[in-house]
Amino acid sequence: MALPSFALQSGMIRQPLVVSPDLLLGDAIAQLNQARQAMITTRWEYQAISQASCFVVMDNTQVVGLLSEQDIVIALGTTAATHRWQTLPLSQVMTQPVVTAPVSALPDLDAVLDCFDRHQTRYIVLLGDNGQLVGLLTPDSVLPLLRSRTKPAISTVPTLNPVLEQA
Repeated sequence: MALPSFALQSGMIRQPLVVSPDLLLGDAIAQLNQARQAMITTRWEYQAISQASCFVVMDNTQVVGLLSEQDIVIALGTTAATHRWQTLPLSQVMTQPVVTAPVSALPDLDAVLDCFDRHQTRYIVLLGDNGQLVGLLTPDSVLPLLRSRTKPAISTVPTLNPVLEQA
């Protein structure tokens, strides 16, 4: 299986949260909250929030959708009056189709940023050579890579000593 560059691997969520399309929305919200709380105690908070911001919805080994916090808010907003949101299966509220990409198609950060921009998405599901789930990319997960790329190189600042010595 082709792997992204070492730097890009560090921005990839290797074990995204995975659920079935039959899971009920109320149960999914509870699982998301539990996962976030568990991850915050073991990771930096921004990494935990990035990893626990969505579910990859899979039917057996096939990616069929994605449930994001935005999907949850929309579902709650449209069903709150009827109080039936807790019993909705994820298949009725998840985003589909999902933006997926083979790992080999995203060899570097520029390709990832282009994919986010081209598809106007916050989630890219990464697939291996055989279509298996490999990981997930989010803007939050790649932000540290972008920050490290844009840091200016340390340069030598000329000292004022020669000027002071001439005075």
